[in-house]
Amino acid sequence: MTVDSISGKGAIAHLSGESLTTQIVMKGHELIGDEPPSSGGHDKGPAPRQMLAASIAMCQVMTARLYASRKGWNLEGISVQVDYRKEEESSAEGAKVPLHFFDCLLEVRGNLDDKQKQRLIEIAMRCPVSRVVREGAVVTATLR
Repeated sequence: MTVDSISGKGAIAHLSGESLTTQIVMKGHELIGDEPPSSGGHDKGPAPRQMLAASIAMCQVMTARLYASRKGWNLEGISVQVDYRKEEESSAEGAKVPLHFFDCLLEVRGNLDDKQKQRLIEIAMRCPVSRVVREGAVVTATLR
């Protein structure tokens, strides 16, 4: 695969050999992903769940910024910390069912009242990436 084959909405991941260190290319941008040594990697980059958490955080701050700008609100800055955790719940049949949580902590800076701040949290949680994670997605694979 070449960089030219990537649409503006996709990514290519490539690794060689036994290493888990992965080169990721997105529309001309390159990143490195990896796993920590405890998971068999070399910790040369963020793990996949960290990248997903980063995507949620980035989308939330961008969405809140765009909304505040449209409203003319004095939003000086916004930060979102997203932590991932996995828990297990027992199904009715007794099988363990994994539950995945992305816990978001927002910090809003600017001359905003409590109602505006609460609205920014609501808007941030409606960002496209958060919605995909909450609603689920269809992931398909074909062999080239």
